Amino acid sequence: MKYLACIEISTREGNMNLPQLPRCEMQAFLLDNYTDTRVPFKFEQTNVVKIYSKTCGSIQWLSAANLLLWSSFEPGRFTLYVERVRKADESENAQADVSLQITG
Repeated sequence: MKYLACIEISTREGNMNLPQLPRCEMQAFLLDNYTDTRVPFKFEQTNVVKIYSKTCGSIQWLSAANLLLWSSFEPGRFTLYVERVRKADESENAQADVSLQITG
């Protein structure tokens, strides 16, 4: 599956402007690059990231402010992946059209 965005959390804390993404239903997860654990991510709220019951940091996606905020992360350990939710009745052509809009 192709991702709409792939954001490496490369500093302990920080913020960044959100990438331009198409208007569609999205879902996201954080990938722990050390343990290959996928941590569910929820938009518009604070996500406290825990791996094996140990808190590793917090991250927040704020669409209204166009910001992604994070703190207390080990640099380079986590990557945020955003993907489009594909509906069962959606055709391959519709999926391809969205991909072209992102890369074009």
